[in-house]
Amino acid sequence: MTDYGVISTGFRTKTYDEVLETMIENAGQIFGYDMDLSNNTILGQKLRSIAVEIATLWQEMEGAYYSAFISQAEGQSLDRIVALVGIKRNTALKASGVVTFSVNEAIETDIKIPSGTIVGTADESILFETPEDVILYAGEMSVDVPVVAQEAGSDGNVSGGTITKLVTSMSEIDSITNSSAITGGGDAETDAKLRIRAMTMKPAAKGTVAALESALLALDGVMDVNVVEDTDSHSVDIAIAGGDSDEISSVIEETRPCGIPVTWDYATGVSIDVTVTVVKISSATEAAVQAQVTNAVSNWLYEKEIGEDLSYYKLLLAISGCSYVSNISSLSITDGTNIADTVGEVLPVEEDKRVGEGAITVNVV
Repeated sequence: MTDYGVISTGFRTKTYDEVLETMIENAGQIFGYDMDLSNNTILGQKLRSIAVEIATLWQEMEGAYYSAFISQAEGQSLDRIVALVGIKRNTALKASGVVTFSVNEAIETDIKIPSGTIVGTADESILFETPEDVILYAGEMSVDVPVVAQEAGSDGNVSGGTITKLVTSMSEIDSITNSSAITGGGDAETDAKLRIRAMTMKPAAKGTVAALESALLALDGVMDVNVVEDTDSHSVDIAIAGGDSDEISSVIEETRPCGIPVTWDYATGVSIDVTVTVVKISSATEAAVQAQVTNAVSNWLYEKEIGEDLSYYKLLLAISGCSYVSNISSLSITDGTNIADTVGEVLPVEEDKRVGEGAITVNVV
């Protein structure tokens, strides 16, 4: 007899066919095996209707069973499990940076750039706003203004020179641009990343580097931590993505090894540009290929940890996995200074840097 439910390898559901087979066998024992139980009879139709509901219940039971395991749980079930070890899913973060507001000729009066002024990319697909009032003083030609993305997520990370549209009407301002990349935007933590963070937490006693990392990762808003121990100077440097500064400082003070100086700072963003030329399969449109490859590159960058070098070969594999791509003609990864464009090369990332998505250019042939 086949085992169902909880078995040694997990959970075994009954399929619709298996449920129906059992029900027909039971009906035969009760009413006699010569009774017509085909789909053309009323009783046969009732059996099949009930079998659908029972098979659905088996699927629900399987989902309930696996929702109790970090390695299998998804969505809210995963949120509830990781909460038991003090972890909370990180929400999406808004990108931020600086935009320069300029005039063509020196002005005689101050210009106020009010909080809430909206700027964006040329097509207004990504919008930002100013969080505070800034003054362009008389006699000055330009002023740097902080901006924050209106929408949280990695889409707000844009390259330098891409914010050129002053959406809020300001006749006194002649042009705007961001000379540097806008960074810091992050998508909500996926099930996969949350699962890995929970499973890699190290239950360690206070006073160890492992304890520091685990305690920091457990804080709300902390998306990644890179702990670097300098054995020569007997000190520890930490780069952190996200989180409240007061909470971070408090946890470090409570957890750090006795007598070991610990310094920390938020990881700074480094914009990564990727250019790739791919050969598409005949049935795919150019737009579909570009969208699929762009998404693959974006996800690959998003998964990188603080200080993690970028392997040309690993990105090549990620793009090769796109179903619309039959071949890759060329690929390059650059941070504006260094470049990796050959198999075996690695784009180095400093220990306190967190890569962000810059310009992703996908050429299709």
